[in-house]
Amino acid sequence: MIRIGIYDEDRVACQRTWQCIMEIKKNPDIEVIQTDMHSLLLAAEEFTFDFHILVLEVVSVEVDVLQAVLEINKKFPDCQIIYLTNRTDYVSRVYETEHCYFVWKRELEQVMPLALYKALKRVDREGFQYLRI
Repeated sequence: MIRIGIYDEDRVACQRTWQCIMEIKKNPDIEVIQTDMHSLLLAAEEFTFDFHILVLEVVSVEVDVLQAVLEINKKFPDCQIIYLTNRTDYVSRVYETEHCYFVWKRELEQVMPLALYKALKRVDREGFQYLRI
């Protein structure tokens, strides 16, 4: 089972991303889950993190998303990160983290299939092994 987590503070945008991915995915062994940043950070801290791919809005009022991704990169380096945004002021900062794609929200339906394909290829190539307790 491949798990894809989606985080966006804007619930409408999160639902739109979820719907887009659900329309793209062909494999029934892919689970797509909308999540919140608190749950992601807690799972990373407690080493119960089990997402293979994260689709994240770069900008958040709750937390510095890029700092959170740096922590995820350290603890779970095989997790593929896809960033989403409409803002240009974070474009260069995403390169401080390991990620596989950057998607402008205005191009979500056109670009997400490419981003998801790349992330799934990396997941398949890496042969992820997560220990669930």
